[in-house]
Amino acid sequence: MEKNLREMIYDKGIKIIDLAKYLELSISHTSLIVNGKRRMNVDQAYSISTLMNVSMDELYLALKRA
Repeated sequence: MEKNLREMIYDKGIKIIDLAKYLELSISHTSLIVNGKRRMNVDQAYSISTLMNVSMDELYLALKRA
């Protein structure tokens, strides 16, 4: 099953609050990104892909499924 970013983060056991701290963003801003309501910049995408140990391609595809 193909997953969106929210599902991928949940499967990795990452909480929004922890992701927000890692990205140095507010929880609300991070939640908007995870739910596909707000775009992220390349640095944020790279940080998320590194944290989750997935490729940028996988991350991009997950964002398209949001």
